This record gives sequence, C-alpha cells and structure tokens, in this order.
Amino acid sequence: MIGTSSYVRTDDQAEDVSLIQLIATPERFNGKHVNVTGFLHLGYEAASLYLSKEDYDHVILDNTLYIDVTDEIAKDKDKLNLKYVRLQGTFRAKRPGRTIPESRGTITKITYFKLWSDPAAPLEQQLHKRSGTN
Repeated sequence: MIGTSSYVRTDDQAEDVSLIQLIATPERFNGKHVNVTGFLHLGYEAASLYLSKEDYDHVILDNTLYIDVTDEIAKDKDKLNLKYVRLQGTFRAKRPGRTIPESRGTITKITYFKLWSDPAAPLEQQLHKRSGTN
C-alpha cells in the first residue's frame, strides 16, 4: 500500500466492510466499528466518502457516506483529498426523517486512516512497476 498517514492504532475487532455494504444495509452496521475504503472528498462544509472517483466526478450522491473529519485528517488534507483512503471508525446509519437524502450514514470517531491509492498514480500501476510486469 502507498499509505502515508494514520493515527492512533487499528482495532483488530473492527469489521472489514465495503462501502456497498454500508450503503445497501446501513441498519446492519449501525453503531459498529468498521474498516472501509473509498474515494475521499474533503469539502469546505462536509466530507464525503464516495464509492469511486467516477461517482465523485458525476456527483452520484447516493453512493456516499459522510465522515466526521478529525484534526489529524484535516492536517493531512493535501495528501488525502480526492484520493482513495482506508478509514476505521464507527458507522452511524442515517436517522429516519433526516432531511439529507443522499447519504446513508456517517463514519464517526475515526481512529485510523491511510492513503490507499492516488488516481494520478493508481496502486495497480505501482505494483506492476515494483514487480516489473506490465
């Protein structure tokens, strides 16, 4: 992995889940400590974890979760924004009746984060360079 940033330590009890699982069945993971990977947009007013860069580019908000930005993530904004990241935190499903329809929930209490891949230099390309294959 090309990760450059993290803080605290990972929790071995956190459940590895896909963003798809969190979006499709948010109630199943409500209140659980999870590990998830997605495309991070750190905006001025909100931060979102998208399923993919393409979903961000095309503003497909149904495929996003909000994240509560920690001070450590904010410090590393230049390294993390608009890149794929791995996060560990507590998932909170959207409360019924909330007025923001596009998000299925929020990742809160983030205890770990790591740069996973940069679209400008995808991880797959870096792995091929290291192994000497095309």
